[in-house]
Amino acid sequence: PYLLDHVNVPIYAPPFASELIKKKLKRSRINQKLDLIPITVGDQKKIGEFFVEWFSVCHSIPDSTGLLIDTPKGKIIHTGDFKIDHNPILGNPSNLAELADISSPEVLLLMADSTNADDEGYSGSDREVFTSLLHLISNAKGRVFISSFASHIARIQMVFLIAKLCNRKVAFSGRSMIDNAKISQELGHLSIPDGVKITLPQALSLPKDQVIIITTGSQGEPTSSLVKMASKTHKEIKIKKGDTIIISASI
Repeated sequence: PYLLDHVNVPIYAPPFASELIKKKLKRSRINQKLDLIPITVGDQKKIGEFFVEWFSVCHSIPDSTGLLIDTPKGKIIHTGDFKIDHNPILGNPSNLAELADISSPEVLLLMADSTNADDEGYSGSDREVFTSLLHLISNAKGRVFISSFASHIARIQMVFLIAKLCNRKVAFSGRSMIDNAKISQELGHLSIPDGVKITLPQALSLPKDQVIIITTGSQGEPTSSLVKMASKTHKEIKIKKGDTIIISASI
């Protein structure tokens, strides 16, 4: 957010990103007027000498898009971060036909960003992660703590679906996790079964085999909830014998 103090430019963003930006600026107490322009998939805008079109890409973050930029010298495609998943938990599957269509005629420059793209083989589908998580949670005897990226809404959705199957309640720990889940639910990206979501104090009062706590800290961030639990500095949660800790992210 601090870049806005030095660069006064419009920001084009889809709904989920727009709400994250607003929340970040509010928490950072930055009062500069924001020229935030909402966009959706299929929108076309003339920006200077460029014509820009937004297209959908598959990702764990809602509303993820790539850019088709038509310049006087030729086409540029900026994919944004994406993955190929034909059966995702959240959002639409990868549309390879659309990617082929927008790349014709010839593209001058492709700027592609996909985690581990230089590794051989194929990325696993989120459905495979679902199966693994279901096995771990259904066999856990005590509380289950799941740490993931706060922006990984597909993983959060997955946990709620599994919690329903395993007759467990779900609570959040970590400000960004709480904020992102709330925004996702308001925008219709996150569907929470009735009666499954509870507050953290409620979770701490339930029998241990009825609780899942989704927490921040999958990357070892010093101020995250999971790190505070591990260092015994969390104000509400103490890790105890019988708890299962799942880090559901790349390390």
